[in-house]
This record gives sequence, structure tokens and C-alpha cells, in this order.
Amino acid sequence: MRNLPFLLAFAVACSSGGGGGPAADHGPDGTPDVAPDPSPDPAPEDAPDAAPDPVPDPVPDPEPVPEPVPEPADVLVPEPSDLPPADPGADAPPWHEQYGLPCAPAKRVGDFAVEAGFTSGVESFSVAGDVTDKVEPLSVLKVEKTDGPCTLFRRVSDVCIPACTPGLVCASDTCVPAPAPLDAGTITVTGLVKPVSMVLKGGTYWDTDFDVPPFEPGARVELSASGAAVPAFALQGEGVPLIEIPGSVITVGPDDPLAVTWTAAPGPWRVYLSINIDQHGHTPLTLRCEVEDTGSFTIPESLKKALLDDNPLQGAPTCTIQRRTIDSTDVTQGCIELSVRSSRRLPVCVEGWPCGG
Repeated sequence: MRNLPFLLAFAVACSSGGGGGPAADHGPDGTPDVAPDPSPDPAPEDAPDAAPDPVPDPVPDPEPVPEPVPEPADVLVPEPSDLPPADPGADAPPWHEQYGLPCAPAKRVGDFAVEAGFTSGVESFSVAGDVTDKVEPLSVLKVEKTDGPCTLFRRVSDVCIPACTPGLVCASDTCVPAPAPLDAGTITVTGLVKPVSMVLKGGTYWDTDFDVPPFEPGARVELSASGAAVPAFALQGEGVPLIEIPGSVITVGPDDPLAVTWTAAPGPWRVYLSINIDQHGHTPLTLRCEVEDTGSFTIPESLKKALLDDNPLQGAPTCTIQRRTIDSTDVTQGCIELSVRSSRRLPVCVEGWPCGG
């Protein structure tokens, strides 16, 4: 057992000196020699170059697609659906609350109406209107008296001597040129039961091709003019419920209240009343009121008395009742308005006179 360390040392020495391959050579200073570069010898200069990688052909740019050329527009105003409310301010009320603003009579040069009318059981459905170069003198009435929402107007009857020749009208006792129709371009109306597009014919715009009322209640109605002699303009309104009257006549007497009734349909629209006793114009007073759509209204007694006392009964007295919205706008020539309305005309029976006569 004493020889066991010696034998182990001998075995270790033998295993480190022979075995798995020659030991590395060392130089004179004891450092190992540098191993030879295993890289192959460079190719001779006259050796052919290696073939370059193939370069792909360039991909041609796609041909540009021309942009479509828009067709010229006939109407130079905004699309109706883009029209702002009458007052586009940030704090403006909803658009339908801004109606009820007709043109001042002394400025009105244009009047358009979308109407469902009923007179003596006869229906009439239409879109119509016109624009003139100046105000019609006879349309400017003198205010006689006002009480609440009602006003009594008198038509001023001018007298020109000698009489005015054709093309002239009498205003302030002087013959002046009559208003002349103007072209406002193409008139387009949307929001109706059918699209409407009108051009000037015989000095007016009109479309009567309706078998039913031209609007539905609550429909937004928008009128736009492309412009010509009159600059482009746009107006808006709202379809109203058809007005219904429970009776067929209105009776008025000197000692009784003059009450007008209808079937109420509250909304943003208003009800307009016009009573004319003297249709022949001898003392042409007209009573006009604009009231809320409550279903009834009693004419102020002071105005009823003035209407009856001043008017000798002539012609066929009538009362017109309208449910309507109104919008207006100013152009170079003056003011243009749009009325969307349902109207009924009834005879007026005055006590002591044949009814309607």
C-alpha cells in the first residue's frame, strides 16, 4: 500500500505526455509559435471574376389615374340641407322658432308661398311667387288703429289726373313706373311631397302639379334661388297641419263679440286672420291679426266697431284664416319672403245684411 502514491503519480505523468496528439511547438523564448494562416492562397490576377448577382429589372411606376372633372353646377347656392338657420349664432334658438318675421310692407319686393288652400270646398295646392324691381305702391297700407295682436289697415287710394298710361301706376297722386318682374334664376324647393324646380314664366314662378297638399306637417321646407338679375338667396319654412274650421261662415253683429274658432294644433307656426268687409274698395279697411295656435280668438271690440262703422257693406265680405310659418331675407332690390301655409276662406255674415252679399 505504500507504493500506491507512486503508482498514481506515474499514471498521471504518462497520461499527460502521450495520448491525444502532439504538444504545441514553442520558440526559443518559450512562447508558442504562431499557427500558419489556414486561408487559401489568393487567386491569380488573370483569374476571371466571379459572376455578379443578377439585378432585378426596375418595376415601372403605376400610371397616374386622372381625377374626375366635376360638372359645372347650375345652382350657385349651398345645398338646402346645409343652409344655416335664419340666425346662425351660437346661442340662437332652434330654426323653427325664428319664423314669424315677414318683410316690412315698404320693403317687400318678393313673395313666395307654398300653399294648401281651401275656398268654398275647392282645394288648391301650389308653389308660386315672384320678385319685382320695386315695391308695389298699392301693397303699402296705412295703419289706422292697433289693439293687441290686431291692426286695422286702410288702403291709400291715390288719384292721378290724367289717368296713368299702361306700364305706369298712380302713387302719391303721381304716375310712376309699375314694378317689373325680375329673374331670380332657377327656384328649387325641397322638403315637399315632390321635388320642385321652377324657372320664370310670364313674370312669375309657379307649380300647381299637386294632387295632395304639397307638404307634410313638420317637414322642413327650403327654397333656394340660383340668382340672375336678383342675387342668389335661400329661405326656409316648416310644413303645417291643415287648418280645420268647425263652421262654414263667420257671423258678426254690432252687439256681439267677433269670435273666430278653428281646430288647434300648437307648434312653431302661428295663425293669421284677415277680415275684409268692403270688397269693392269704397272705404277699403282690412283687419289683420296674428295669434298663437290656441283654437280661438276674439277680435278686440274697438277694432270690430271701427271696421263695421267705417265700412258700408259692399261686395262679398270674407275672412281668411291661415296657419303658417314665414321667413324673409334681404337682397339688393329689397326684401323677399316665403310663407308655408294652410288657408281657408269663409264668407262673413253681417247682421242686417244678406249673408255674403
